[in-house]
Amino acid sequence: MQEQYKKEIFFCGRIKNPPNFFVALFFTVINKFLFAILLFLSLQGCVGTAMTGASAVYNHYTIEHQVKNQETSFHLSQVISQDPEFTGSDISVASFNYQVLLVGQTSSEKLRQKAAALASNAPYVKHVYNFITIEKPISVEQCTKDDWITTQIKSKMIASDEIDPNKIKVVTEDSTVYLLGYVTHKQADIAVNMARNTTGVKQVVKIFKYIVIVDK
Repeated sequence: MQEQYKKEIFFCGRIKNPPNFFVALFFTVINKFLFAILLFLSLQGCVGTAMTGASAVYNHYTIEHQVKNQETSFHLSQVISQDPEFTGSDISVASFNYQVLLVGQTSSEKLRQKAAALASNAPYVKHVYNFITIEKPISVEQCTKDDWITTQIKSKMIASDEIDPNKIKVVTEDSTVYLLGYVTHKQADIAVNMARNTTGVKQVVKIFKYIVIVDK
């Protein structure tokens, strides 16, 4: 039983298999390279008539933020994983719009608070939402269910004409869905309903920054 438990932590434990630094660096460079190509093509009018200089600047803003958020997640995963106190913990880090979400399981309130403190000191972080629970790591079976829930919700968003899937990050942990994003109130309601109506979801947590559209 003990050996099986260790295998589950190894398989499902994101903290025990954090992204390698060189992998993080690789994706950061690739993202910036792809942005440079997109910006060049858009300014040359090669991406279609709908792409203007203004929209290129917007895309620059979006991609630059995505890169920085990825850097934050990679950095924080490395910091936590290299701390021996977190051995046996299962912590997942997500960053969107410089808002960091911590989910997973650890063995004590002290470690729960320590993870939050480390996140607060990570690059670019503006706020930390700490949903780490004090309990044993969830099972491999539950991890698989969580991944499937996330996939279903993302698929719904991609298929929808009312939501930009790039503006909402979906994280599922132990059947609880966390939605992070920069959206209108209407888009938030649509996203929440999509999550609530997905098989296997027990709870939905909204972590949104709202866009307010003012009529003339």
